Amino acid sequence: MIERGPEAILAHERRLLAGLLAAMTRPDAYDWFGADRVLLEGQGEGRVGLVVFNLRGTAPSALATALEEKHGIAVRPGLHCAPHAHRHLGTFPAGAVRISVGALTTPEDLRAAAAALDRLAG
Repeated sequence: MIERGPEAILAHERRLLAGLLAAMTRPDAYDWFGADRVLLEGQGEGRVGLVVFNLRGTAPSALATALEEKHGIAVRPGLHCAPHAHRHLGTFPAGAVRISVGALTTPEDLRAAAAALDRLAG
């Protein structure tokens, strides 16, 4: 269990996301959007507990379905109530995939997600 309080939870979330990307062997198979590129460079500062990405050549909804059905990992595909943001990112109308973490997410959860993403990247 992590310490309580917003700063401790934020630090926990940043460590988890950095761990997700560090555990992936195929991050180059994905397009990472927005400030998530900061995480790819090994930095977590300035981030909240989510990353947005797409697997090249795979619809966000198909990736989300595969993660859930084959690996038991829930993510959110689509426009995330922000169609104009997705127009700006160039992901409209299909959107992107979002992984979110929180206070109860464990490093093991993110290692499992990294392994699943690597398998799906082929």
